Amino acid sequence: MAARRTWSVDSKRGAPLPRSAVPRVAGASDAMLADFTPVALIGSGAFASVGLVTHKHSEEVYVLKKMDRAHLAEEGVTAQVVTERLLLAAMHHPCIVRLVGTFKSPRQLYMMLEPCMGGELCERTRRALQSLHATKRAS
Repeated sequence: MAARRTWSVDSKRGAPLPRSAVPRVAGASDAMLADFTPVALIGSGAFASVGLVTHKHSEEVYVLKKMDRAHLAEEGVTAQVVTERLLLAAMHHPCIVRLVGTFKSPRQLYMMLEPCMGGELCERTRRALQSLHATKRAS
């Protein structure tokens, strides 16, 4: 079964989300997961794996966050994931990753995000603080 493009229900009201609330994928107005080529796995955690993908036609690079629906339900975090999706769709700020689009299949949920190359913010902050402390000790 082909993955659908959006999550169809707003968890707060139980009503379908309007199409205008769902971000579009650049280069394809009705993009499907099959339109993307995996490049690399860039991370994984308790609830998701994250990979770098390219759009086959536009060659745009994106990050695809893949979550197992059954695992989310077992852990009781489905509502938090839906909230994350709604918040990311509403946010438009240069310091917040942009949600490009969402997909779902019978077993998986997907979030297509803009790539933020350069590593995790937490790790970069830790290195900067270590460097700052080393400079203070040296002076």
